[in-house]
Amino acid sequence: MCFGAAYIASNSSESFKVKKIFLTQRIPEALTIRISKVYSDTEESEDITYNKVAKLFKQGDILGLKKSISLNYDQDMRIELFKGEQTEADPELKTLTKLTEYQLNGIKDIANNHVGKKEGSTKPKLTLNFEMTRSGFVTLNKAEAKIEELVVYNETLKIPIEETEEVAAEEKEEIIEDKPAESTTSENSDGESNS
Repeated sequence: MCFGAAYIASNSSESFKVKKIFLTQRIPEALTIRISKVYSDTEESEDITYNKVAKLFKQGDILGLKKSISLNYDQDMRIELFKGEQTEADPELKTLTKLTEYQLNGIKDIANNHVGKKEGSTKPKLTLNFEMTRSGFVTLNKAEAKIEELVVYNETLKIPIEETEEVAAEEKEEIIEDKPAESTTSENSDGESNS
């Protein structure tokens, strides 16, 4: 480990002239996130809850990776980062070590604003951008919420009669030009041809 640290230091330094050696460091253990709803003091946590567990980085991933998670959600959320993986024996992640927690507020306000309440609007689409630094720290770099609004325009076009007649005449000419020429020779029953 000290030998690797010496190479990293010499690669970074301008004082030493050594052959560039690049080392790749890998994550020793998987990292899992749990996304859940943030409850206010007046809300009961017994309501229907949103609880999503996903593996953010798997064991053996290279340090320095970036990951994005996209989901449709319209409530304030809590994002918890755990060291380890979810198993069938521990679906609630009680045996995993909790590394950090983020709380995203304001999502409910975005969903309930004048654009979010319009007919044809979707739930906010959240994009969470995570980064595993070269030091092994995971950070939530950016959280972005987008609402798509469907707008329907009813518009009638008035085409003058003269234009429609011209278009119909042009189409007839194209059809006539595309027909194959018919042969004028005919054969009688004796096998002789008449022209």
